[in-house]
Amino acid sequence: YGLYAIGVEGESYPSACIANTVFQVTAEPVILAVSIHHDNYTHQQIMKHKRFTVSVLSEDTSGAVIGALGFTTGRNTEKLKNIRYKNASGRAAGAEGKYLLLDAL
Repeated sequence: YGLYAIGVEGESYPSACIANTVFQVTAEPVILAVSIHHDNYTHQQIMKHKRFTVSVLSEDTSGAVIGALGFTTGRNTEKLKNIRYKNASGRAAGAEGKYLLLDAL
């Protein structure tokens, strides 16, 4: 059991939400299952772009991070504005890239 940040490409800026259920379905090809409410903006963006990231949050993750990602919508809020992150290619935030990776473990 844990908490995860699910990162997506948003319409105007990257976004993320908190999930508590992520598990591996197959090894080859790698397929993950994530439980996200279908009305959630993150779900909408996953369906549109067909990709997302999963960051495992540590027990030391700030309540401010969890609150920013878990209690607001990315539809009209830049949820990652005050949260350090990088894209999955390892480049700094703002660099061209498709996937996001939040500071986690």
